Amino acid sequence: MSRVTSAESKLAIESLCSEVDKEAVQDFFERMDDDYFTAFSPEEITAHIRMSCKLSREHPVQFQVTPRLSGSGEFEIVIVGFDYLSEFSIICGLLSAFGLDIRAGNIYSFARTSQPSRRKIVDVFTAGIKSGETFGEAKQREFEQELQTLASLLAAGLIDEARERLYRFLTERIEKMDAELSGLLSPVEIRFDNQYSPDWTVVEAHSEDAFGFLYAISNALAMRGIYIHKVKIRSIGQKVRDEFFIADRWGRKIEDRSEQERLRMAVAMIKQFTRFLP
Repeated sequence: MSRVTSAESKLAIESLCSEVDKEAVQDFFERMDDDYFTAFSPEEITAHIRMSCKLSREHPVQFQVTPRLSGSGEFEIVIVGFDYLSEFSIICGLLSAFGLDIRAGNIYSFARTSQPSRRKIVDVFTAGIKSGETFGEAKQREFEQELQTLASLLAAGLIDEARERLYRFLTERIEKMDAELSGLLSPVEIRFDNQYSPDWTVVEAHSEDAFGFLYAISNALAMRGIYIHKVKIRSIGQKVRDEFFIADRWGRKIEDRSEQERLRMAVAMIKQFTRFLP
């Protein structure tokens, strides 16, 4: 379906969401960036809103997977949940643990406002499955169960425990699937742009495409206390060009040159560390 303008999209969404609480719909309208409404069709956004209405303390995330073209070995994976620090890197690591290679994606979270409603995320990935691996119904259920467990740890503020659980899980899975992580040895170019967005520093990461690349980059940012608001994931041939809209732990742009250099160093070091996880 062709994409429509933000205003047209919102009108269509309202008609499709007639049975959904109006406050939930307005929450999305007011707190999602305008490009969210052009990145997805009204039908897709309606599905996101319905998933968000199912969130609860017991189920802080909702998960949906759809096989793409028959025989392509690709899946569209939608994760809607409450927003937690380090959540994006945890999700990326879990996808890698199940042999899923992230090839594209649009990642969004609610904008910061004074409204009392909780912030939410909508993460949509296009992922292929590594050779020799499967992602059928049993694996999908296992993925969802582990995702709920990790999200519950984050909800309780147990970030270190969630990371440690993921490290062990990811390491075990990489050893079993004999995954090749040598691609993470290739250099990564990091560029900072503080002009494009009035609220966020935009970080462009360019490198050779490699299994686990997005997890390594997002984990490095998370371990520096960086909040990731939005991500645009793009692979072109054997190259990746990902854009991260970020702020520091106080919600400020990353404008200090020395802090930018520390982030570059963190990305390089964590990328190498991830290479040697097995």
